[in-house]
Amino acid sequence: MATESTRLVGAKDAYGRQVAGYDSSETFTGVKNHGRGCKDILFAILFLAAVIAFIAVTAEGFKKGDPHSLISKSDQVPTSASAKLRERAKLQFSKVVGQMRDQWRVILGSAGLAVFLALVWVQLLRFFTKVFIYLTLLLGIVLLTALSIFMLSVGKERNNKFLIVAGIAGLVLAGIVCLVVVGLRKKIALTALMMREACGGLDHNPSLLLFAVFTMVLFLGFAAYWLVAFVYLYTVPDESMQHSMYFCVFCFFWFSGVMAGVFKTTVAGGMASWYFSRTVGSQDLASDSFSPAFATFVRSWTLSLGSIAFGTLLTAVVNFINWLLTKARKHSSNKFIRCLIACVQCCLGSIERLIEFVNKYAFVYIAMYGESYCQATKSVYALLKDQGMSLVAVDFISDFILFVGKIAGTAASTLLALGILHSRGDSVSGLTITAIILVSYICFDIVAHILGMGVDSVFTCYAEDLARNKASGNYIMSQNVHVELQAVADSHAVNS
Repeated sequence: MATESTRLVGAKDAYGRQVAGYDSSETFTGVKNHGRGCKDILFAILFLAAVIAFIAVTAEGFKKGDPHSLISKSDQVPTSASAKLRERAKLQFSKVVGQMRDQWRVILGSAGLAVFLALVWVQLLRFFTKVFIYLTLLLGIVLLTALSIFMLSVGKERNNKFLIVAGIAGLVLAGIVCLVVVGLRKKIALTALMMREACGGLDHNPSLLLFAVFTMVLFLGFAAYWLVAFVYLYTVPDESMQHSMYFCVFCFFWFSGVMAGVFKTTVAGGMASWYFSRTVGSQDLASDSFSPAFATFVRSWTLSLGSIAFGTLLTAVVNFINWLLTKARKHSSNKFIRCLIACVQCCLGSIERLIEFVNKYAFVYIAMYGESYCQATKSVYALLKDQGMSLVAVDFISDFILFVGKIAGTAASTLLALGILHSRGDSVSGLTITAIILVSYICFDIVAHILGMGVDSVFTCYAEDLARNKASGNYIMSQNVHVELQAVADSHAVNS
């Protein structure tokens, strides 16, 4: 499949239009629309079973839980050590719930601002790609520095150690980002060309923005339901029922991963349809491109659900183990054990990043061909090894640019939210700031996935393009981008 070099003439593209330059005996439009089967059925069944079990457990929690029990009564004085420990944990948890209840409007407002800024940022990147990439890098550093300085100022004024530490950490991160930008400055121009290609795909798949908003609403709704259910489960008197909270934490990692995986696959399908629907040298298509993205979205929730669930299950298991180790490290007083756990978590972090790296390319192949997770991983590895592994560094740089963009959006949202809280004289706890940063980053990250996964998809399609059209030399990729990428590949081959 990846080694085909046959050019096709007179085939129809993903939008049903006739495309010149392809052989009518075989049709390839970037996405295999027919002959797909339901792959990795076992993991699809397992995922659906987990969803049903999660709903059953949380329903039982809503039935038996009592959040009002978090409010300690003045006449209740714990006597035993275990009772005192439980009362202390209950007091901390009640503070968390209270802070979320009092400041949820600010947190929700910061999320809304992050969504607005992310949508504006994506639109500006579409029309002013190269210029706005440099502006994004500059704004990321400036806004992160401004937020850090403001945190230090408020922290010293209110004697808030969390804000002081967060401010120092932010300044360190801003310094690191600045150094990385200086080191990668020569590669940014080439990355801008790849992002321009991805923006071209977005121009002809505007419905992807709708899927981004839908995914965001779906995730925020799920997160809100999960948080409320977790509070109810925590207040269930039955200890065996409280143990189900561990299951709920695992479900959060897995379900959110599946939602992200479906969105990534949808973006990949839309981008692949656009890429291979172009004729050689042509960049313009009609904008009636809702069908390919929507078709991929439907297939992702049906035929490819098992494959996506398989890939995200791996990351969910690693994240869950890492969460358990974090709890163990906090409750351990032995320095050696704490150090050992930290080392294990470092290894788990490397494993998680490796799985995520494999997943993003495997999801592109799942969107294109409907293969099982293992087969897609094998196929895309062989493709990149033969055609484009030396160019993966370009993809890494685009990820870094998007990361700086997320930092800029998160810093702007957090800066405004912190300013509102400080001006009103409200308490600024570490929990509130952490919630604002996390929610803002997640919202910005979901929208930024359009470009991030778009670049990954274009990169994979380019490698497929090289494999299919190597004999003829007529590549679908824009000529200037192809020349620049091949120059990088040739340079890497000489250096190695």
